[in-house]
Amino acid sequence: LAGVTISAGDGHLTQTDPDGRYSLELPTGSYTLVVEKDGYSFDPATREVAVPPDAVDVDFTATLLVYTVSGIVVDDTGSPLIGVMISSGDVTTQTDTEGRYSLELPTGVYTLTAEKEGYWFDPATREVTVPPDAADVDFTGTLLVYTVSGTVVDDTGNPLAAVTVSAGNGYETLTNSAGWYALTLPAGTYELSAALAGYDFGQTP
Repeated sequence: LAGVTISAGDGHLTQTDPDGRYSLELPTGSYTLVVEKDGYSFDPATREVAVPPDAVDVDFTATLLVYTVSGIVVDDTGSPLIGVMISSGDVTTQTDTEGRYSLELPTGVYTLTAEKEGYWFDPATREVTVPPDAADVDFTGTLLVYTVSGTVVDDTGNPLAAVTVSAGNGYETLTNSAGWYALTLPAGTYELSAALAGYDFGQTP
């Protein structure tokens, strides 16, 4: 591990090289070596050495510190959104059945994004700094919807009112007095049907 500061006090310090190795030149005496690097804990935290003789293999093991970033993702009615991808760079997770998520991240500043097909999110991104742990990093998803509209006429070209135009799954509306209708639908493929007692409908070319 490179860039770890090794200190023996009284100004005696050095840093590890790219191979994680270090060397300190110390006068005769007893010393407590302390290791430090942001974002890491060390085992052991200190080592006691006495010179002479030279002291070799005075080693330490570093563990990367990680912190929890968590939150909940809901839709615009407050219901949890399942399967939303929460990511920060290469670190990703998905919301559970309660819309909750949790990410483990090392020390740093991160930009989180939320993604789910057919939704846009507010806010689009969240910035977090760890440590400490960051909770309540929440997002609200809104279903993207699109308008499908048209006109229903009879075989003479006259508008038909009160025709039920349906896209299935409960999406339906009635034509107005001008025969016009508009349906608001989420992303997807739909087969529209029209129904009015006494009429047989076909699609206008």
